[in-house]
Amino acid sequence: MAPDDRRVAIVTGANKGVGLALVRRIALEYAFSELYHRSNQHLTIYLTARSSERGLPALGSVLSDTDLKTKRIFDDDGGLVQIRFHELDINVKSSIQNFAEAVSREHRGIDILVNNAGTLSAETDERAVRETLQCNYYGTLNCIEAFSPLMRPGGRIVNVSSLVSKIARYPANLRQRFYTAQSPQEVNQLMDEFLASVISGQQIADGWGPIPYPVSKAGVTALTKVVAQQHKRLASGVLVNACCPGFVATDINGGVGMRDSWRGAETPLLLALGDIDNTTGKLWANEDIVEWYR
Repeated sequence: MAPDDRRVAIVTGANKGVGLALVRRIALEYAFSELYHRSNQHLTIYLTARSSERGLPALGSVLSDTDLKTKRIFDDDGGLVQIRFHELDINVKSSIQNFAEAVSREHRGIDILVNNAGTLSAETDERAVRETLQCNYYGTLNCIEAFSPLMRPGGRIVNVSSLVSKIARYPANLRQRFYTAQSPQEVNQLMDEFLASVISGQQIADGWGPIPYPVSKAGVTALTKVVAQQHKRLASGVLVNACCPGFVATDINGGVGMRDSWRGAETPLLLALGDIDNTTGKLWANEDIVEWYR
């Protein structure tokens, strides 16, 4: 079967929380977006999760959503949107590659990639640090490297980061290296140095701090800036931004938070579908650009 011309959105870690809310919100807003009016094509949204046990119930909840059904959002109801589940474990390179190959067989390109999957740990031992870096940073990097070649001109890559990624907390030499990184390899080196500091027990003395989550998200935000510059050089028109969804009450933080997942999806939704005046390579929060360096 030949690849179709539908627009394509991928949301990682979409079986719950902000990711699941974002799938719903993209479905609701697509008909009003510039992407639809530019292409006049229907949209396929891939709701991804590590396993079918996680993803299929989430898909079922979206497909039976009263609001989506009442507003006739889905293809089967005369709307513009199809939502599908696909297994994707961003901790496993082969899982990412298998999904990328499946997408390339079925579609002519990707329009939206939201790297939402992540983990949060307060543990500070080597195992926890490795797991946090692998999921939050390297998983995001591997998804970008696999899916970037499939991005259509004018596409959007949205990396879910955090305001704790702001680098003012670090010594001047680390701040400078984060801010001026020109390649993924330079950001990888920073992540490797953090892990080495943890292994040697020097992470506080070296200026990293004890918790891996902020470091992993600093890596994501630095990577965002680097990849945005790569796409600029390619003149692809792909906009690459990072965002903080806010302090959202989700399973990842034990249900503690100041806003719900629907509200947490607002800034990622803006970056995925909204008018952002061709802004790229920035960190956003509360639907606005924030200074990452300070």
